Amino acid sequence: MKLIAILFSLLVFYSCNDQQPPANPADDSTAVINVNPGEDWKFGIALWTFHNMNFAESVDRVNSSGLKYIEPNTFHKAGP
Repeated sequence: MKLIAILFSLLVFYSCNDQQPPANPADDSTAVINVNPGEDWKFGIALWTFHNMNFAESVDRVNSSGLKYIEPNTFHKAGP
């Protein structure tokens, strides 16, 4: 019985390795894609970066960095 189980397991493993190369090299998942981070990515900052300041000071720091996207959080104090 163990021999049948081992042979069946080997058959399953062998059949799982039946991969054929893509006919078109462009279909290959390892193809290089040109990405321009300046145009394609949206850079932002998390307010956690300035967690030791109040909300107004944190927003001022983010504004001075020139980044336009902010990840909001609810842990900031509303005042000094």
